[in-house]
Amino acid sequence: MTKGDKPKGKDPVLERAFRGSWSGYEKDNLFYNPDGPCPRFYNAPYLFGLDMEDDGRSAVPVDIDGDGDLDLMCLGLQGLRLFENRLPPRHFARLRLTASSGHRLALGAHVKVTAGGVTQQDYVKVTDGFQSQLPADLHFGLDAADAVTAVEVRWPTGRVERWENLPADRLIELDEGESAARVSTLPKWPEDSRPKEALPGTPAATATGFDGKRGPLAAPGRPAVLNFWSTTCAPCKRELPALGVLAGRLGPDVSFAGVCVDGVNLDAARGMAEAAGVKYPQFVADEALMAAFFGPGGSAILPSTFVFDARGRLNRVFQREVSDTEIRTLLASMAGDEPSPADLEVRANQLMESGKAAEAVPLLEWSIRIAPSRAVPYSKLGMAWFSLGELQKSIAAIQQSIQLDPDDAYAHMNLGAAFHNADQLGEAIVQYNEALRCGGEKAEFLVPLGRVFAQKNEVARAMEAFDRAIKAEPKSAAAWKWKSRLHKALGQNADAEKCLTMSLALNPSDEEAREWLKLMTGENRR
Repeated sequence: MTKGDKPKGKDPVLERAFRGSWSGYEKDNLFYNPDGPCPRFYNAPYLFGLDMEDDGRSAVPVDIDGDGDLDLMCLGLQGLRLFENRLPPRHFARLRLTASSGHRLALGAHVKVTAGGVTQQDYVKVTDGFQSQLPADLHFGLDAADAVTAVEVRWPTGRVERWENLPADRLIELDEGESAARVSTLPKWPEDSRPKEALPGTPAATATGFDGKRGPLAAPGRPAVLNFWSTTCAPCKRELPALGVLAGRLGPDVSFAGVCVDGVNLDAARGMAEAAGVKYPQFVADEALMAAFFGPGGSAILPSTFVFDARGRLNRVFQREVSDTEIRTLLASMAGDEPSPADLEVRANQLMESGKAAEAVPLLEWSIRIAPSRAVPYSKLGMAWFSLGELQKSIAAIQQSIQLDPDDAYAHMNLGAAFHNADQLGEAIVQYNEALRCGGEKAEFLVPLGRVFAQKNEVARAMEAFDRAIKAEPKSAAAWKWKSRLHKALGQNADAEKCLTMSLALNPSDEEAREWLKLMTGENRR
């Protein structure tokens, strides 16, 4: 093929349509050594969600998301799979070598890393295993060691160099012949670029219950077991009673929910659930829910059971009849998996952006229980309470945030807004001025300050605040808008119209300002 030619046909890797198994559906193995030097290995693919029935030998450990641990990519006849590593974080060192001569990647260089009294070694390579390419960076897990004692490199040229006292949890770049190492943080996926949890669905997905009420499948903050079933499915009839008994044994620590895919005969579905002794909530599947869990077309393999951890992350899918032992074992493996505050706060942000502040509150409270010395979750909790109209709770939470971080300008601004809405105007003024002290002259602090002064009928101070906002940010549409309103209240109609015209020029989509201008123009002409 010459340059510019287009490839003919389908890509033999990405367009695989293989069905079946060349190994008799034998499940993959994973031998796990939990004891370090002690030579004991357990075959534990099920616990790690790696008991696939794929045919393939290509496996590459690679840090796909930049969080410092190694994820796993596997390629088989059934296609490409990416498994994200969600085990509790440990310390690590990531090394990138550059040779002064020969191959720039320093292929074949021998590296020893000492940390926490343990020395590990590896060599630079770009291929390993069956037809697999690796990143040239070397990854060393450091367990609890929070620093690297020494790195020794034997370069392909035969030169041996040593670097000492390097930080952990960083990318360390070493150049042959250079005594100083370059250290930087790993580039991470931005949170908003991560795949959205639309497929598979989440416990927060909504559906109509057997009682006719619509709501989320399961409450946040607890592991969830979601079971899809049908009245015509024989394995479902065997499985449903066992799940009902298991849900009763586990109690409120685990959320169970059933989803019946029969949308026609609801009476039959109710009867089957009652006969099985199931007490946990039951829902009726609709097209949106089926598409979220099973993809376009929503064709389900029944029964299907989705198990989520307490953070709402999918841990395992069983597309077959499942036993209570399997569910209990899987839930037990997640028992010590304490979520990170950052994960909880990201999920809470998503809920608040979707107008679900009430669901965000328990996640933020959970984040605070895990790390009570962090200011951020208190501030976010305050905003969630603010959205729900619980102003005193909002004030208390943001005050706690400020106690932990007194120089957070936006926490002071948000506290000022909460006081303002609670008609505690003196306290609001204090907080807006604190925001200015911490964050400098910004319109977003000065405009609400001016509005409080206007409400207190302190006209001169209100006008001064709006003028300061415009001086600091001449393109602040809000500053011009509220200055216009103050001019109008003072009977200065011409000045009010000029300010409002400027505000609309800066923000043409402000329909409220447009309506004000129409009324104002009509009054001025009269």
